[in-house]
Amino acid sequence: MPAPGTPGHKRILALDVGSKRIGVAVTDPLGITAQGLDTIQRQNKRRDLEALAKCWRSMKSVRSWLACPCA
Repeated sequence: MPAPGTPGHKRILALDVGSKRIGVAVTDPLGITAQGLDTIQRQNKRRDLEALAKCWRSMKSVRSWLACPCA
């Protein structure tokens, strides 16, 4: 995998999945910081996945990172 800030490095789309909301953030092009993009209010699996797919398509060439809350 290419190092952050080098050609071929992909930004990371981070998802913080909770029972009521999904937080969405993306790293800067250098992979140093992350900025919050959106908070998706959960409805049902189909609509949640549609909203996530919309975020994914808008970012062009990203990897994903999923964070699950501890119980």
